[in-house]
Amino acid sequence: YSIEGLEPSDRVDVAVAEIPIDLSKLPIGRHQLEVIIDPQDSFGDLIRENNSSRITFLLRQVGGTVNLRVVDSATRQPIRKAFVCLAGLWWGYTAGDGRVTIPDVPPSTYERGSLWVRAFGYWRGKAPSFSVANGQTINLQVALEKAVELWGRITNARTGELITDEVVHVAVEDVDLPDSGGRKGEYRFSEVPPGTHRLRAWAYCYQPRTVTAAVHADVQGRCRVDISLQPAPTATLTGTVTDLSGRKVHGAVVWLAGTSRRAVTDSKGHFEISRVQ
Repeated sequence: YSIEGLEPSDRVDVAVAEIPIDLSKLPIGRHQLEVIIDPQDSFGDLIRENNSSRITFLLRQVGGTVNLRVVDSATRQPIRKAFVCLAGLWWGYTAGDGRVTIPDVPPSTYERGSLWVRAFGYWRGKAPSFSVANGQTINLQVALEKAVELWGRITNARTGELITDEVVHVAVEDVDLPDSGGRKGEYRFSEVPPGTHRLRAWAYCYQPRTVTAAVHADVQGRCRVDISLQPAPTATLTGTVTDLSGRKVHGAVVWLAGTSRRAVTDSKGHFEISRVQ
């Protein structure tokens, strides 16, 4: 290999491409590393372009150090084995005392959320914005809130019965979570941050509804929020299926796209689909 400013290396025989390179004599700045395989062309490679590669890298001063402590927001007790991530730069886990050290952090100002933390049973926490300089050590703390299991029932506002004849959907609009629901008339989110949230529920043949709910855990770490939906106006769709010659088609399946509605034509090619919105 060769780097401008350093003496080229002699031949290095390795089974795995791990070659230590001393960069202590290089100045701060951008450099280029060139690696050449079989420079004497001993193996007679027919594609010489494959024998060399160039890598551009930036040599900088040693950055700063961030000491982070992760605690429970209610008890202030340390949280062990919390996953810590400095986006695009570093990740690791807290020790038994809830502390972790992030070494060699490039000097910069980091926005809120650049450093985030997750732990089992807790909602993801974000460190406030911070700045670090070369050789500087700063101390940060992130308090995690216990996550809440949010669940509830979706009922027909007219009858009070669970909506099981349609697929119901529920979304927490102000939290980045996938929708929940199904055909059992219930929804469930295993981890939701405590606080006030907007829940939106919808199902085919029912009017969508958005409710604002205070989500706080009970002694079991759960919170129940039921939602009722008003039935929407519906109609019955009828028609006839024929082939290109105009003959009635018996046994054809007619499916209403985007729904579970379908029908099969009778001997006269007629079909009927009820409760169409």
